[in-house]
Amino acid sequence: MRTNNARTVSVVLLLILAVSWANSQMRTGKLGLGLGGTTYFLQSDYKTSDLSAGGAVNLTYSVAENIGLRSSLGFGYFQGKDALGTSLETSASHWNMAASYDFMPHDQFSPFLSAGAGLLFFDPRTKTGNALTGGGSARFDINFLGGAGFDYFFDEFWALTVSAEGALGFTDQLDGIKGGGNDGYVRFTVGIRYHFFDEDFVRRMIDAFGRRGK
Repeated sequence: MRTNNARTVSVVLLLILAVSWANSQMRTGKLGLGLGGTTYFLQSDYKTSDLSAGGAVNLTYSVAENIGLRSSLGFGYFQGKDALGTSLETSASHWNMAASYDFMPHDQFSPFLSAGAGLLFFDPRTKTGNALTGGGSARFDINFLGGAGFDYFFDEFWALTVSAEGALGFTDQLDGIKGGGNDGYVRFTVGIRYHFFDEDFVRRMIDAFGRRGK
């Protein structure tokens, strides 16, 4: 009896490993969830811009062999100084959705290009906390983004992502100054991501268990 039980357990484990291996060779359909650290560089009417930090929760989904969706929900700061030396510190939060083209989706190193849009909520203030926009000024904007980066897969589940993207919207008040062209920013991101089993993997695993139970 113990021999039969041990044999059954061994067969089930082998089936799981076999299904996992077969599915892992194709990353299509996998969902990824991760965290990232971000660095912002404001492009505005201010004389100088300083690098500033933030963070984000990142979500990815591989729609087809070379096509993916990448979403990010994050926060950060824009910093700089005007011609008089006044320091800017704009707090910002964003939600983005972009489509990506993955050049080598089944390789360990996979570069990509991305393009998309999103929402940016911001609050321009001086370093001392004084507001730089009036009560009637909009505090959100629609952004259009384009960027490039790469995924480095440690295995079929864990991946490191490094990316850079530029964003430009319809507001000229990310720095609290209305004048000149619309403001934009550059964002650099380094993140780690875990890929969940896709729907096909779960279905095949359940079928494998079901066949062994008959």
